[in-house]
Amino acid sequence: MAELRKIINRAIDAILPAICVNCGHPIESNDLLCRACRSKIIIKKSPRKIRKRFLFSATEYSDPPTRSLIKALKYKGIISATNPLSQLMVEYLNNSNFFKEINSAKKYFIVPVPVHFFKKWKRGFDHSELLAKKISNETGIPTTVALRRKKWTPPQNKIKNDELRKENVKNCFALNKKSELIPKGSVLIIFDDIVTSGATIKEAAKALRPLRPSKIIFMAIASR
Repeated sequence: MAELRKIINRAIDAILPAICVNCGHPIESNDLLCRACRSKIIIKKSPRKIRKRFLFSATEYSDPPTRSLIKALKYKGIISATNPLSQLMVEYLNNSNFFKEINSAKKYFIVPVPVHFFKKWKRGFDHSELLAKKISNETGIPTTVALRRKKWTPPQNKIKNDELRKENVKNCFALNKKSELIPKGSVLIIFDDIVTSGATIKEAAKALRPLRPSKIIFMAIASR
């Protein structure tokens, strides 16, 4: 069923008219944004900290074009939105000090924050996994799907209170078999499409602690 959904999603990508997903104007490229909307996206220059860990976030979710791209991927199944979104991330990483701080003696892994298996079945894909693999292709840092979401939780964007957000995702992640591929002392880059309060990505970090990483870094396309 999931494979069928992937085929349908690719077909949708192929037959959709070339229009900007943000403003609806015709476009000539397959980047899904017109030049005017793309120019409105402000790429950040430096990371910020969430409880002593760096968050490398490319843009603000408040930027309408960024928000439109993410919604096109997650809710409309437009898989090709992974292209401009991953490009935003790579552009940001190149502009920041991310690559300068890489220690060649360490192994690095991108670990996407997984959706619940039912949501993945329903959509036909896991958006964070797709984006992480696109970023891997550009950076050479491998993606390992080391986590699984062991329980379904209501969407975080429906919960406004930070404490309730923490409770909503508490203990919702667990290691899976692929986590065995990650050696002790690795640097783990936990990736999600959006970071708001940081509750979800912090829970993912907690689930990864048994792997005994030397460092954990947070990464997201957008933050609020």
